[in-house]
Amino acid sequence: MSDSSGGLPEFLGALFESEGGGNAHVVNQYGFLGKYQFGEDALVDLGYYKADGSKNVGANGKFKCDWIGAWTGKNGATSKDVFLANPEIQDQAARDWIALLCKRMHHYKLDTYIGKTVGGVEVTESGVIAAAHLKGFGNAKHPGVIAFLKSGGAINAADANGTKVSSYMRRFAGYNLGCCAKCAVQVVDKDKNPIAGLGIKLLAMGKEVYRGVTDALGSSPFVGGFSPGHELTVMVERIEGGFKEIVRFTAAHTPMTVALVSPRTLLELPLQPHAGPAGAHKRATVKDTRKDHLAGKPSARPSGNQRTSQGNPVHVAEPPKPLPPIEDRLKALQEILLRNAGYGKKSVPLNGPAAVIKSRKGEAIAADRKSPRESIGRCYKYVKIALQASCMVDCYLAGEHAKDAGSALAKQGYVNLLEFPGNGICGPMDAPLGAVIVYEPTDSTPDGHVEIRVDIDGTASVASDYISDIPRTQTRHGPKQLEGRHRKVIGIWIKQT
Repeated sequence: MSDSSGGLPEFLGALFESEGGGNAHVVNQYGFLGKYQFGEDALVDLGYYKADGSKNVGANGKFKCDWIGAWTGKNGATSKDVFLANPEIQDQAARDWIALLCKRMHHYKLDTYIGKTVGGVEVTESGVIAAAHLKGFGNAKHPGVIAFLKSGGAINAADANGTKVSSYMRRFAGYNLGCCAKCAVQVVDKDKNPIAGLGIKLLAMGKEVYRGVTDALGSSPFVGGFSPGHELTVMVERIEGGFKEIVRFTAAHTPMTVALVSPRTLLELPLQPHAGPAGAHKRATVKDTRKDHLAGKPSARPSGNQRTSQGNPVHVAEPPKPLPPIEDRLKALQEILLRNAGYGKKSVPLNGPAAVIKSRKGEAIAADRKSPRESIGRCYKYVKIALQASCMVDCYLAGEHAKDAGSALAKQGYVNLLEFPGNGICGPMDAPLGAVIVYEPTDSTPDGHVEIRVDIDGTASVASDYISDIPRTQTRHGPKQLEGRHRKVIGIWIKQT
């Protein structure tokens, strides 16, 4: 299963609906609190609550958190009532909790199960984390996620409400929480043609996590089983036998691709190529009787798994040039937005990736001029174009609906300021310059809206496929607000530098 359900915000939103039932102030029959149903042990581990030494037994003799101990005041949580009254504090505790569960997952080496099917459930990082939140990692007396995975699904413990580990592992699969790293390897020849059938190995911290051959596209599958910060090693098969190390690099939080190419060709990829020494690998030779080859003329690369007569030494692609400073990229972002808002037509389709290239050259993205104040219903497309053309993101963002932009931005290193307590944002114009403002609809329309905070001659404005000094939720003389005019702000996304 691909990480297609979204990122951490979407995961927490789904967990809130399941755990708290949409009520941030709820306390269940077992004394668990709020949006994410935190118990005493979890908040002790996170430093919000001090262990009180009680046995947590209710009047009926069954388990119940009694909360008779002291609160530490972390992030403003000075009491049970304060914690329940502040969803922002609960959200921060949830983010802290996910980070802690990620560390514990790696400690127990459960990340090695990711991508496998256990008990009929495909194991994903978010599925493991959700199941651990439900039942814990467990021990011999109280089995949890560890027992489920190591028993092949035979031991499938349930919580007090009867919800099983497998249920949460399946329900919350496919979110990208940044707990685990992923890497794929692609190999091409000097003409950028994929090299199929080449044996490769990927090692993490010296341990083999993948061995196979490249497919028709010259690629391996995305491989997990290691963590961000781990040292990865790519090795390729020698014609004389064995494997040769080609490159080492550090795993990142986001999925990455390492490209291996001929030393005479530079392959530019939107993902992360890594520098490394040239390899000595040469491919097997085959007899080529084509006339153009015998005549000494350049010949096309054989199809399928045939080998070229001279082989293809393997080399790691040179890294891309360093990105400009964030200030320069933000300036370019605004310039591109303001220029592009003057072009386009509702009835004429616009090719986004082609418009990115034109934007980088300072050219008009469409033949038709329009008023910069006129919207043509393509806010997300214009924002995507500007973000990629200014190098604020490294690819053309996925998705069709503006309201869903948050998950794509999160994968590009953006964070949502609205998730942080005390953010001080009362309306869209409180967003910093360059912030991506994402709205969801409050009427029956499906798309939502997205725009970027800009500054025109000292006037706070927003821009997408049009420019305005009035954000989508406000009127010219109305108060600052995050909801209004059939839209609600759900994200103020800024780039982490």
